[in-house]
Amino acid sequence: MNDKNTLQQILQFRYLGMFLLNGFETIISNTKYVVCFVASICLYFFIGTRLISSYSGPLAKMYMTVSCIALLLVGVLTLMFGIWRIGAPKGYIGIMQNMYRVGLVNAAGEAPVLVSRRKSTDDSKTEIWEYETYGIPFSAWLDSAEKLESALDIALTRVEPGKDGRTALLTVVPHPGPWPNLLLWNNNLLHPKNSVLLLGENRCEQVTLDLSSIPHILTAGRTGSGKSVLQKSLMLQALLHGMAVILVDYKFGVDYSREWHHHCQIIKDDDSFLAKLTELLKEMQRRYEILEKSGFPNIDKYNEAGNAPLRRVCLFVDEIAECLDKSNATDKKSKEVTAAISASISSLCRLGRAAGIHVFLSTQRGSADILSGQIRSNVFKILGEADENLSILTLGNADAAKKIPIEAHGRFIDERGNMFQGYYSDYGPEVFSVLSEGTL
Repeated sequence: MNDKNTLQQILQFRYLGMFLLNGFETIISNTKYVVCFVASICLYFFIGTRLISSYSGPLAKMYMTVSCIALLLVGVLTLMFGIWRIGAPKGYIGIMQNMYRVGLVNAAGEAPVLVSRRKSTDDSKTEIWEYETYGIPFSAWLDSAEKLESALDIALTRVEPGKDGRTALLTVVPHPGPWPNLLLWNNNLLHPKNSVLLLGENRCEQVTLDLSSIPHILTAGRTGSGKSVLQKSLMLQALLHGMAVILVDYKFGVDYSREWHHHCQIIKDDDSFLAKLTELLKEMQRRYEILEKSGFPNIDKYNEAGNAPLRRVCLFVDEIAECLDKSNATDKKSKEVTAAISASISSLCRLGRAAGIHVFLSTQRGSADILSGQIRSNVFKILGEADENLSILTLGNADAAKKIPIEAHGRFIDERGNMFQGYYSDYGPEVFSVLSEGTL
């Protein structure tokens, strides 16, 4: 870090004046500050004048003149410094020094300037930090997010460009502490809005998914990354919200306890899967006819109007590659069934949102030869612990490989860049106790 540049940055007249003005406005708007400042000034000059007048030796007159000038100068500088410290954002100097340490600077070696720091109105734990960017592009903030979190001891939850194009707004959680190793699910956590599922939590807030706007999900990751943990959490929430849940699991549902078999329909082979997809496509068509006749654009508006409610239907596929990867298949029928399954899933992903039919896919691979472009372009992508190739293939970047530790079971990052810890439960009978058997 260049100390000269740091000092120049801190003492720029523009920001010095702005912080002085902020400090002055803060003082005059707070009676406690006014009383403290007036009392401090009076005490300072009272003690100073007593010390000056107590000198009666040679050159007393010159001593008094010089001392009065020094007393006044020191007093004014101290007063300005006090006003500046009140007006400057809390921890300003340390934050600015760390901005230089992480190397977030422009071509002239200047770091962005923190101009304000305030509590968020949405969450008491979060703060909004506003920076003058000094020509640093918005993408550079995103690229430096991990370094900023480490250097500033913050959890950076959001970076947004300011209204004037010259500022950046960072939503942060100061001193967030470590990521949880285990995040236990409780039915009381269920979101009050019927269409919203909880993906998990980051270090300051819940990360949610609204099926009204993001209707279909692809979850990828290595074996042991926690895909099944996330899928079971979403399945349970769907059931608790009164949705119909269908699970496609070619392992015959052995990873799912008896309660899941009571409350979900479990499909175990290609023919049954294709038959169910055909049934869902017909149901989707029926729902669109209902919406057209009633004049509503989607299932939410239709249900809100007090009509006989249409239930959301959630199709979970435990390992989509098991269904669609028939590279070794030699018979024509098998290939035709696979092609029909892929085409049906693609249709549901394109058209299912307004009808309330949702697709949740899980895979270890997610390669282009398994998932068609139609499916990939219509699903919201979430990735657990993965190597660089899978991260790039799924998210278009290597964030999952870089940011999710191998030992972080159940941690994910989504295509928006949000990292979160998924909820975990052993899914014993107690979590299903509020459900009636056979909700399908």
